Amino acid sequence: MLATKLSRPLLNLPVKTLTVKNPGNSFRPVQRFCFPVLSSCGSRSYASEVDQIGSRAVLITGCDSGFGFALAKHLHTKGFIIYAGCLQKNKGEGGSKDLDNMNSDRMRTVQLNVCDSKEVDRAVEHVNSSLEDPEKGLWGLVNNAGISTFGEVEFTSMDTYMEVAEVNLWGTVRTTKAFLPLIRRSKGRVVNISSMMGRMGSPARSPYCITKFGVEAFSDCLRYEMQPQGVMVSIVEPGNFIAATNLYSPERIKAIADTRAHLHGPLHSLPPHGLLLVAAHADHDAHACSHFRPALCLLRPHTPRLPQGGGGILF
Repeated sequence: MLATKLSRPLLNLPVKTLTVKNPGNSFRPVQRFCFPVLSSCGSRSYASEVDQIGSRAVLITGCDSGFGFALAKHLHTKGFIIYAGCLQKNKGEGGSKDLDNMNSDRMRTVQLNVCDSKEVDRAVEHVNSSLEDPEKGLWGLVNNAGISTFGEVEFTSMDTYMEVAEVNLWGTVRTTKAFLPLIRRSKGRVVNISSMMGRMGSPARSPYCITKFGVEAFSDCLRYEMQPQGVMVSIVEPGNFIAATNLYSPERIKAIADTRAHLHGPLHSLPPHGLLLVAAHADHDAHACSHFRPALCLLRPHTPRLPQGGGGILF
């Protein structure tokens, strides 16, 4: 059983050819496999982590709840300086209040609406002015802010398509462009949150799928451009973490359903079959956060796309 499981992966390992002399004074090529360095649990060893984590700063968008909120606290425990972008900081609501109550000089909340260019520019100025050494730049940017909705194509308004794209896609592009000069100074990292649905379509999820396909393409293009400058770009593709992200809270589902009923009648008020069941059985975000770590901590992240459980996909 084990041999069967190992046989296919071994075929994909890189091969080097050695020249060995035999007793007959002739030379023959010998092939050997080059195995990656793995820990006892089968994942890559963290022996090649970046140093001086305590002096490295990371900005995370969408920290009011879900992944962003949990990731801010997780990376803070690992020693990073965190700039937590929160949509509702000025209102004193959401995750910003809890993060501020940590009373840590390494946890710094920032008012940040990724749809507002002026607000993004103010966030860049704030981060640049508060870095201990601005010339060393910002180590990491995690584009996490996102929203979702459900609805068949025929019954989804163009306003809905544009609303989801403005946050998930154009918000990612806008924030990345604004912070790239700081990232390039540190030869740092850009981590974009995509989705399984950035690879496959799904009924009643077209607004979300479109934006995540766009995030994938944007990230691939950015990776090609940044590689010569020493900046690494990773994509995290979460699987079934709907409940953890608050994308489909009961309140959110009811609001979308009410809108659909108002526009298209009661037959279209319910969410697609299975959505509520999926939300009820989703994984928790605490497990997910550990999978962001390689993109920010390893000297050479082992793949552009990082798996994240819950049915996440990796190639």
